[in-house]
Amino acid sequence: MDFFSFEAALLRLKGALALQADKDVADALGMAASAFNKRKARGSFPEAEVRALAAERGFDAEYVISGVAQAALEMIQAAREGRPLKKVSANDAALLSAWHTCSESDQQLLFDLLMRLSQSAVAVTPSGVYPKAEEATAPTLHERRRKSL
Repeated sequence: MDFFSFEAALLRLKGALALQADKDVADALGMAASAFNKRKARGSFPEAEVRALAAERGFDAEYVISGVAQAALEMIQAAREGRPLKKVSANDAALLSAWHTCSESDQQLLFDLLMRLSQSAVAVTPSGVYPKAEEATAPTLHERRRKSL
């Protein structure tokens, strides 16, 4: 880590700890101020100590060290692995798993039923494509307004 990266990480650490002085940061990390200053001069950020302190105090060590939040790193990794970008509940995962076992025509029937049950204003096919007007099964917002008048 070069000096500028060290300085940026140090500023993020000071923010996470609500501290201003390098000496106070060194104390929080369990280091002597002179040892911390030597590391600073070498550009050797105390990552292990920051991770240990983050586990103790509950801040995002990855954000402090790299400038990228842990949640963002998890999203990037999920995208690389082709996994959903957000965590889903067990019920949502089970529903999605069951959905994928259905035929395309059954998916369309289920989708139409869900659209009617939720009284959705926009009809979209399971493929994510907006159907042609004559294919839409759920009433459009315009049609609902006309009926309510």
